[in-house]
Amino acid sequence: MARIFDTDRKIRLGIWGLGRGMSFYESCRALNFDVVAGCDYTQHMRDNFSKANPDARATDSAAEFLAMDFDAVLLATYCVAHADDAIACLRAGKHVLSEVTSFHTMAEGVRLAEEVEKRKLVYNLAENYPFSAANMWLERKWREGFFGDLLYAEYEYVHECRSLAYTYIDSSPINPGNQLHSWRSWLNFHYYNTHSLGPMMHITGLRPTRVVALPSIVGLRGFPMRDPKYGMGGITPSLITMSNGAVVRNLMGATTSDTHHQRIWGTEAAAEIADGNLHVRVGASGGGPILDVRPRWNDLGELAAKTGHGGGDFCSEPY
Repeated sequence: MARIFDTDRKIRLGIWGLGRGMSFYESCRALNFDVVAGCDYTQHMRDNFSKANPDARATDSAAEFLAMDFDAVLLATYCVAHADDAIACLRAGKHVLSEVTSFHTMAEGVRLAEEVEKRKLVYNLAENYPFSAANMWLERKWREGFFGDLLYAEYEYVHECRSLAYTYIDSSPINPGNQLHSWRSWLNFHYYNTHSLGPMMHITGLRPTRVVALPSIVGLRGFPMRDPKYGMGGITPSLITMSNGAVVRNLMGATTSDTHHQRIWGTEAAAEIADGNLHVRVGASGGGPILDVRPRWNDLGELAAKTGHGGGDFCSEPY
C-alpha cells in the first residue's frame, strides 16, 4: 500500500468494536498505524480481526484491552455507549477517535468534555460524510467566498436500515435469534443526525443555535419498535437556526425511498447534490446558469475511493 507520511514513526492503535471498526483497518496501514489490539464481545468478530491481523491481541474484556500497551483507540462500540467508553479510554491514557455519535445525553457530553480537558489527550469525532469529494469541493469554494453567506439549506440522511436491527454490522444474523441489535432496534433516528448536519456545518463553518423538531408518528413495518418515538422506523425532520441566522432543514429517518440529497443556498451561488451528482447555480440571480461539477480527489483520492461512505472513512481517520 502507498506510503503517505515520510516518517518511520508508528502509532500503536487498538480497535474497540470490531464490526464497524474493521471498516478502517485497511487505511490504517497507509497512515502509519500499527493495529496491535482489538476488543469485541462477539466471537466471530474477534475471529475475523485475528485472521486479518494475526500478530494483534484480541479480547472480549474491555479492562484487559485498555490495559494493553498502545497509544490510541478507534472507538466503534455501540452508539449509545460512546461517551462512557471514550471516558474509559481517556482514563487509561489513550487518545480517542470516536465513531458517531459522541454522546447520548447532554450530561454525558459535559462529562466527556471535562474528561478530555482534564487528561490533555486528543479526542476526535469520526463523522465521515463531510469528506466526500463533492463536499470537500464545496467547503473549499465556500471558504473562498464563492457562495457568499448561508441563506438556507436542506440536508438529509434517509436510510431504511431495518435489517441492521436483526444482524451485526457485517450482516451476520444475531445469535441467538431472539435477540436484537443493542441500539438500532430502539434508538430514535433524530439522534443519528450527523451524517446530514455534519457536511453542512463543515462546508459553511457555522454552528446550530436553536432546534425545533416535529417527528412523524407513522412508522414502517418490520422495525422492532413500531412507534417512531421509540425506534428507527420513522422520519424525523428538524429546523435549525445557524449561528449566522440562516435556517437549515435537517432530515433523518427511514422511509420507502433512501435519499441523501443536499441543497444549499448562499447569497452569491447555490448548489445541489443528488444521486451523487453535484450541480452549482452560478451568481446571485435565481435564474443563473447551472453547471455540472465533477470534483476530483486530491493526491490521496485513489486510496480514499477504496474506503466506505464515498471516501469519508479514509478522511475521518485520525491523521
